[in-house]
Amino acid sequence: MHKISIKLFALIFTAFLSANIIAQQEQDDYKQIDQVISKLYTSISFINGKEQDYITLKKIHHEKAMIGSISTKQARIFPVKEFRSKNKETFKKNNILSFQEKEIDYKTLVYGGVATRFSTYEFEIKTKDRELKVIGVNVFQLIKDPEKGWLILSNVFSDNMSYPNPKTHIKIIRKE
Repeated sequence: MHKISIKLFALIFTAFLSANIIAQQEQDDYKQIDQVISKLYTSISFINGKEQDYITLKKIHHEKAMIGSISTKQARIFPVKEFRSKNKETFKKNNILSFQEKEIDYKTLVYGGVATRFSTYEFEIKTKDRELKVIGVNVFQLIKDPEKGWLILSNVFSDNMSYPNPKTHIKIIRKE
């Protein structure tokens, strides 16, 4: 009887310890994903005619990452390198002095080594004579690389220039 009690205790203790380890790993995954997305928003933002932080952007994206822009007129999908190049050209051509994007709200779902983040954002873009504010939604897919950690595999976005205000959509999802 005593041996059974010790074995039962050991089994329960092992299960409890395993559950705590899994819960801690899940919390770490969410924190790491938050850090990656924070780095993204910080890296794409700039002021005073400076450039985006392309070094950090390269580090947080998978080498085969895709970026998509979806509107009511078209869906455009680009390899991340091509998107950055086109963005850089557009900013230069239009004399963009500042571009600041921030996350307003989000919901992250993780299962194993894959994650999705639904991220409501707002950006402000300024030229010498003009200022524009846009609100939209980024949908990120991330993967957990065994050596590099969480990386953005894809980012698809839409904004209020084509669709209704996304702030109302994120609140509906949060009520789950």
